[in-house]
Amino acid sequence: MLAANSVGAGPQGYSRITQDFFLNFHKTFYHDFKTSLLLGNTIWQEQYKQLSSSSTQLLVKDFYNIGSILGVPTVGEELGTIRQIGYFGDLNISYKDWAFLEATDRNDHDSRLAADNRSFFYPSVKGSLLLSDAIPALKDNKYISYFKLRASLTKVGDVNIAPYSLQNTYNVTSGFPYGSVGGLSLNTTLNNANLKPEFTKELEFGGDLGFLDNRINASVTYYNSKTTNETLAINTAPESGYSSTLVNVGAVQNTGLETKLDIQVLTKQQNKVGLDLAGNFTIQNSKVLSLTNGLPYVNLGGYTNAVVAAVVGKPYPVLLGTDVNRTPSGQVIVDPNTGNPSLNSNLTDLGRTTTKFLLGLTQTVSYKFMTLSLTSEFRTGNVIYNEGLVQATAAGTSALSASSGRQQFVFPNSVIPNGNGGYTKNTNVLTSDGGINFFDGGAFYSAASTYVTSGAFWKLREADLNFDLSSFVRKSKFVKRMSVSLIGRNLIMLRPKSNNWTDPEFAGTTGNAVGFENNQLPPTRLFGANLNLTF
Repeated sequence: MLAANSVGAGPQGYSRITQDFFLNFHKTFYHDFKTSLLLGNTIWQEQYKQLSSSSTQLLVKDFYNIGSILGVPTVGEELGTIRQIGYFGDLNISYKDWAFLEATDRNDHDSRLAADNRSFFYPSVKGSLLLSDAIPALKDNKYISYFKLRASLTKVGDVNIAPYSLQNTYNVTSGFPYGSVGGLSLNTTLNNANLKPEFTKELEFGGDLGFLDNRINASVTYYNSKTTNETLAINTAPESGYSSTLVNVGAVQNTGLETKLDIQVLTKQQNKVGLDLAGNFTIQNSKVLSLTNGLPYVNLGGYTNAVVAAVVGKPYPVLLGTDVNRTPSGQVIVDPNTGNPSLNSNLTDLGRTTTKFLLGLTQTVSYKFMTLSLTSEFRTGNVIYNEGLVQATAAGTSALSASSGRQQFVFPNSVIPNGNGGYTKNTNVLTSDGGINFFDGGAFYSAASTYVTSGAFWKLREADLNFDLSSFVRKSKFVKRMSVSLIGRNLIMLRPKSNNWTDPEFAGTTGNAVGFENNQLPPTRLFGANLNLTF
């Protein structure tokens, strides 16, 4: 971003070429076996070019024109090409329209990788049985209207890097070795010529059921996937001369259970009032199986006292940070004289940063020409690091900094060493300060755990009230259909008491880093209206 007294401009060019070639074969054997075979080739190429010029020396104040500057402008050029060539096949076999089998295979060539790693295969196979059609006792059954079992075993390959990420690059630098003599400086990212494609293998199976003429529908799915060669930028030791490097970090396993239930409680045709209820519940688990070069953990980024990391044997990713010293049962150890806790500078596991449990609910009520739909969601099982709370506490503007009324206090859930290797409950030793000296300095202020809260929330994500006014305009010669909707989003949010700071979903950072920056915008509540007319 340019400063207020700066000017910058630059044309951008972008092109994409896609070519697809297909051969499709169909054949039926013995009247019951239907087969199809798809063979194909695809070529995908993307090219971009960007030119830029900028200056911080304006000839005329507030006149932002690149042609009216002083001195020499700073110029730059960036260009790149990505080319992918793929060959694939897809075989489908069905038997009597109740047994289905599909097998695929694909070979990709990606220009972003070295020649030895550029070509990679990934096959898959999946099948399903429509038992409600296959079993005679289930046909026309008044209770079970649909019953399907399905399973799949897949492998997917992906290249997740920018072009030219294999070799180290240099940037033009002025003033080297002295004066205005130009030179080259090495990029601070250590690129990796041995990067390989990412692969994800997944086993999935589940079933779908429909009851009472499909007024009740349920589904359940279990999955177990393993990702290898996941490509990430990780931090490096500063003495290496680089700040980060690209690596195939290791192997991660993800398992989960997904369920869904839809119920048509009341039908509008029979009861004048329609009521539909829908819900889904998901459990997500992950585990880091191994890391590059046998490392126990890899730093993925973060802050001085808190980092997001991949740790072998832990969920991916977890928040590692400093904490105050505690007993094995979690009580805070304080000094018997000052009542203050002490800092444990070792990084400890403060919790996973990805949601474990997700629940979604939808209710739809309709009466005559009105329909009200509500969508809500619950998430829990993860933690967040509130970076903005650090700044607000130091400034004395957060509720945390005033929690003791600016007075000395007994630190909650604290114990005092008894001199015999044990601890006694602290009931009367006050902290040395309850104001700026405690909340803007010392162990409690410095510990990352002070600013870690639950990431759980309940949200009413959307409410939609729709009025179908078509019956009122049918006599019109011009308007055939008409509807009006009133919409609200993010109307209600409920959070645990530990998080009175912010919306867990509104982060100031992206990617693997976690945290809420002090320049984060507040969450928004939206209201709107839609008018739809058909002529």
